[in-house]
Amino acid sequence: MKFMRRPDIDHIARVTIAVQGFLGLGVYGEITRIAQSYQVSRLFVYKLVWQLLTVYARQVCEPSSTQAMRKEVDRPILLLRLEGQCSLENISQIIKQLGLPHASVGYISQRLTAYARALPTEVVSGAPIVFLLCDEIFTLGRPILLTVEPRSLAILKIELGDNREAETWKKHWEALAEAGLIAHQTVVADQGAGLVKGCALMGLRHHPDLFHLLRPLAMFGERFYRQALAAIAWEYERGGVGVGRSEPVINKRMASYEAAKAAAQEKIRQYDHCCYLWAELRKTLDLFDSEGRIPEGASRQAELQAILELMRELGCEQLNLALSSFASGLEGYWDYYQRAEEHIPSDLVVDRWASDGESNSHRGFLFLHDVRTTSDRLSSYGITKIISMT
Repeated sequence: MKFMRRPDIDHIARVTIAVQGFLGLGVYGEITRIAQSYQVSRLFVYKLVWQLLTVYARQVCEPSSTQAMRKEVDRPILLLRLEGQCSLENISQIIKQLGLPHASVGYISQRLTAYARALPTEVVSGAPIVFLLCDEIFTLGRPILLTVEPRSLAILKIELGDNREAETWKKHWEALAEAGLIAHQTVVADQGAGLVKGCALMGLRHHPDLFHLLRPLAMFGERFYRQALAAIAWEYERGGVGVGRSEPVINKRMASYEAAKAAAQEKIRQYDHCCYLWAELRKTLDLFDSEGRIPEGASRQAELQAILELMRELGCEQLNLALSSFASGLEGYWDYYQRAEEHIPSDLVVDRWASDGESNSHRGFLFLHDVRTTSDRLSSYGITKIISMT
């Protein structure tokens, strides 16, 4: 990687990049698009976003206020007590040597008691484990097997493995089974061959996660977007039909322009339809519909099949391959809806505003916002072009 100074990216441009990156968090491919747009690395964009997040996380207070002084003293008190395992008397002496106020043993005991009372009283170790999240990350070409309890985000086991085969995953889970943490649980993971076979060997139910199912399809919206912009640029280049003097040359250029115009309209239509079908696909996969009820399994499957058929009509071979893989992977996902119908009362109605805010955060809103903005921009381009030619 080559590093260079960019005097053109001043503090205003950095703030703009940070804000765009913050708004693009959770939108697949958005950070890459921003990095390519400004010709910087993705790490540079993330560093600016991290600096912006620290501004929101920071609690502003007067340097001389009681709250600021208490925080300044509480950090070394907790560090010395929890990590250094120091006595109260030793903590008091260290605080005095650091020149910090409130170094008395009574104050230190009072602050430690306050933090202890603020901790939750529930016993986490006795909570039943229903689902396990499993995946692997890589370091120097070797996989690190990871098993997490999703409710508490506790890492139950993490280890460096030689491979991702079924036997390796089985040995990884055997230690958890001996500890009594695995007993007829459901493993939510991608559809890696080793993971699926390992679940079968351990007698665990494998459930595909929606992120890995949708990830191959999510990239096509951005791909069609770039293709539409390229087709529009090509139409602009072919637009100089009045340059030629002879009628054959003008007719030839007019035909070239009409072909470029038709190609641009086709790419815009492809992008617009892809965005609409993607949004409808995400709605169909939601557990609850727009009225807050669980749709019937047959109607959900019929609607999903109709959406997939319409997406196949977009005329993209790569998209058709991704749709075939998505459809085959979705076969193991229907059990989730069936179990939800069995355990959730039929008369239950869920507030859609709360459900959307908790499950999708701002991702769906940002995606629809990008779709509408781009569609308006493409539509206004056509109107402007008509006005300029008349």
